[in-house]
Amino acid sequence: MQTTLTTIKEIRHSLKRWGTFWKLRECGKGFNKQNMSFVQSPKQSSHNASDSIYEPEFIATITAQIQRLEPKCIQALRAKYVAALPYALAINQYGFENKKSADYWLHKAERTLMTQLS
Repeated sequence: MQTTLTTIKEIRHSLKRWGTFWKLRECGKGFNKQNMSFVQSPKQSSHNASDSIYEPEFIATITAQIQRLEPKCIQALRAKYVAALPYALAINQYGFENKKSADYWLHKAERTLMTQLS
């Protein structure tokens, strides 16, 4: 599946899909109660390992491009698209001093991805 993303609007839409995918994988289903009879030992429950996560080709392509970015760009993308917190709180959690700094790295990441994915 080869896609050409040319506008910043399309990049942001793709990043929202990427962020939603990883947010659901990282947060899981929340704090659900489990019946203790279903709890298995770690060696028996290998299906919960991160190796067994199915990653669609579209998500894998974006993830590979994001991994090539600078660390601050990756942090800004995670703060905006993956964090379960509002953006103003997430930027502090990811180590940015202020919103202006986070926005700078976010825009740099989006522009870089726009050139890489088109």
